[in-house]
Amino acid sequence: MTTVTFEHVTKRFHQSIEGMSRAITAVDDVTLKLISGDVLAILGPSGCGKSTFLR
Repeated sequence: MTTVTFEHVTKRFHQSIEGMSRAITAVDDVTLKLISGDVLAILGPSGCGKSTFLR
């Protein structure tokens, strides 16, 4: 049986505006375990990090 596991996945983008830097968190501490045969659906509004998580 095949298993895919994501543990504590976080993705931050760093943005600099006028010499000031800040981090934007797109995905925050996601843990997920998929077993062979599972179906995954990621739902959410535009800009919430769905595609970022899959990348």
